[in-house]
Amino acid sequence: MGIMLSGGMDSSLLYSIWYELSRTSLPAYSIQVEKKYRKKYADGDAAIALTERIPMEHHLIHVDQQVFWDNWEAYLRSLDFPIGDSAGFLTWLIGKEAKKEVKVLISGAGADELWGVFQTWSI
Repeated sequence: MGIMLSGGMDSSLLYSIWYELSRTSLPAYSIQVEKKYRKKYADGDAAIALTERIPMEHHLIHVDQQVFWDNWEAYLRSLDFPIGDSAGFLTWLIGKEAKKEVKVLISGAGADELWGVFQTWSI
């Protein structure tokens, strides 16, 4: 099992609670964009800051235009219906990397943790 870690409140809280209760680190996967885009898309930097406070097996997945174009066709072929998720490609890219090590990813997307519902992805 692993976690998609954006460094935002939802996934950071989810991982923090997991670690506090279990004292077991999980593989965590974050997207890291090119430096020129990090001011707007700071997921990787925020996740790195969390790793300095809480132990985890953190994996940064670097994304640039070349990575995008190298994977775009495979991503499109993997879709069985149209989606409107602007992060769909990035989620897919995280799954592609994570499946080398884990079978299930937990996501803190959507603040569903407040209601006891977690989004999981089987990869």
